[in-house]
Amino acid sequence: MKKFLYLTIAALALVACGDDDHEENNPPQEKQYTKLVTRANMDISQELLNIADITVYYMDEAGEVVNERMTSPVLEKTVTQPIPCKTGMAVTFTVKPDLNPTAEEKFDIKYSGKLTTTPYTKNDDPGAMLNKVFGLDLKGLRGDKLAETLSHHTTKIGYTYTADGKRADTSIQWGF
Repeated sequence: MKKFLYLTIAALALVACGDDDHEENNPPQEKQYTKLVTRANMDISQELLNIADITVYYMDEAGEVVNERMTSPVLEKTVTQPIPCKTGMAVTFTVKPDLNPTAEEKFDIKYSGKLTTTPYTKNDDPGAMLNKVFGLDLKGLRGDKLAETLSHHTTKIGYTYTADGKRADTSIQWGF
C-alpha cells in the first residue's frame, strides 16, 4: 500500500512539473493589431460658423491628409486604416474675409471636439482606446481680437500606431 502511495505522489509531482515546463515553452503571444478605427466629432456654435471659415484636416484610409470645410455645426468622421499607420486631426479657423469686426462688437466663440482611436486585432478584439478632447469657450470676445484669437487656437493631434498596438505622438504635415 505504501508503494502505491509513493507512486501516486511521484506521478502528481511529475504532472505538476510538466505543466510548468509547458507554460515556459509557450509564453503568451503579444496581440497583433491589424486595423485602427479613428472617430472624430466636433460641435461648433452657429455664431462661430457665421464668422469663420473652419477647415478640418484628417488622415484618410490610405494614410493621406485630406481636408474639408465645415458647412454645418456638427462634424462626424470615422476612418479605418491598416496598422501600422499615422492618424490624427487638425482644425483651422480663419475670420471670413468679408467680416470687418470693430472693438465694440462682441462675439461668443464655442467649439468642442473629440478624437477617439481604437486599434483592433484580426478577430476584431479592441485594444486600448484613446480619447483626446479639445475645445474653446469664449464669451464677449472683442471684434478687433477675433482674428488673432482664432489663429492661436488651431488644433493639431497626431499619433503613430504600430502592429503591437503601441501608440506614440507624432508630427503630421497637414499642409497649412
